[in-house]
Amino acid sequence: MGGKSSHYFENDLLSLLDTQLKSRIQNKLDNYTNTVGIRPVKIDNSWFNIQDVGSFLKYHTHPSSVVSAVLYINVDENSSKLSFKNPNQIVSFSWTDYELDNVNLDGQDFLPKNGDMYIFPSWLEHGSDYDPNGTMNRTSISLNTFWS
Repeated sequence: MGGKSSHYFENDLLSLLDTQLKSRIQNKLDNYTNTVGIRPVKIDNSWFNIQDVGSFLKYHTHPSSVVSAVLYINVDENSSKLSFKNPNQIVSFSWTDYELDNVNLDGQDFLPKNGDMYIFPSWLEHGSDYDPNGTMNRTSISLNTFWS
C-alpha cells in the first residue's frame, strides 16, 4: 500500500473521535452478529488508512480478530474496489470455456461510496491487489473486534 496508516499506533482511533460515531458503528456490528447468529462482539482496535493514487492494497486477513469492518470516508468512482477472495477453492474455476457467474467467481468486488461500511469475518482474505487506486487518495477507517 502506498499511503499512510495509523494501524501500528497503540491508540484506538474511534476512541479519539466522536463517541456517537463509535456507538453507531457498534450498533451496526450488533445487527451483523445477530443476523449471522454469532456471539456479540465489541470494537477492539481501529485505525485510519489513506491509500495514495496508483497504489494497491495487498490481500490480507485479520488473524487476531473475530469480525472486521471498513468505513469509507473519502472515495470516488475512480477509487480502487474492495475485493474479497472466494474462500472455497473447490468451486473456483479457471476454465476458459466456462462462463463465470456469482456462484463460481474467484472473488467479489465492491466499489465503495462515501459512508459505506463493509462488515466481514476477519478470516476472509481481502484487498485490491489488481486494482490501482484512481484519481484521489482513498481514505477509510478500519476496525477489528473481539467477543464482548
